[in-house]
Amino acid sequence: MLPNLNQASPAEIWEAFWNLGQAICHEIEHERPDLIVVLHGSGAVVWHAVEQLWRQTHTQPLPPAIAVHIGQHSPGEYCATTPERPPVRRASWPA
Repeated sequence: MLPNLNQASPAEIWEAFWNLGQAICHEIEHERPDLIVVLHGSGAVVWHAVEQLWRQTHTQPLPPAIAVHIGQHSPGEYCATTPERPPVRRASWPA
C-alpha cells in the first residue's frame, strides 16, 4: 500500500517509487510486451525509476518504449525511446 505522499517522509516516497518500479518490472516480465507506452509527464518519473531498476536487476534489455504526451495544451507529442539511447524521434499532430 502506498503511503499518503502529502505527509510522507523522503524515505517513504523513495520506498513507494521502489515498490512501484518493482511492480512494473514484474508486469513487464509477465506480459512480455513488444512496446511500452508511457504517459509523458505523469508517467515519466516512474518510467525513469523503472529503467534504472531494470538495469540493476536484469541482464536482458527492456522492450522499446514510446512516451506519449496527451494534453489539451499541446496534443500528440510522441517520443520514441529505447533503453540504449535517448529519444530519437519527435512528431506533433497537425494543428
